[in-house]
Amino acid sequence: MLLLLPLLQVLGIILFFTCFTTLPSYDYFYYYCYYYYCCCCCCCYYYYYYYYDDYDDDDDDYDYDYDYDYYYNYYYYFYYYYYYYYYYYYYYYYYYYSLYYYNYYYYYYYYYYYYYYYYYYYYYYYYYYYYYYYYYYYHHYHYHYYYY
Repeated sequence: MLLLLPLLQVLGIILFFTCFTTLPSYDYFYYYCYYYYCCCCCCCYYYYYYYYDDYDDDDDDYDYDYDYDYYYNYYYYFYYYYYYYYYYYYYYYYYYYSLYYYNYYYYYYYYYYYYYYYYYYYYYYYYYYYYYYYYYYYHHYHYHYYYY
């Protein structure tokens, strides 16, 4: 799924530019395409977005405002897009970084646990061994003592 997501994003960018270059230059189509891309490619972002309700073709300021608004939305969208991916990979890196240190300390603790367990068993074994050795010679001594 993680490998499929970047492919969908690239496909979405292609559809985004294709839609903006092929559809007629009406406000409704531009904004509809923008909205269509953001919600159909698994990346519904929140950005500055609104419709123009005024369809007066004689208004010159309208085209200027529209162009400005279009480019503003365009740059704002890509800024948010890259910010989202930066945050995503940062979280992804932090997750594996924390997981690595968790496993590191886990095995570190695990190693020292068995390390001390081994030495405990080692000294216990030698203690038992010398105890047995002492017991053997003790009885051996008494055996000879009684024997003589």
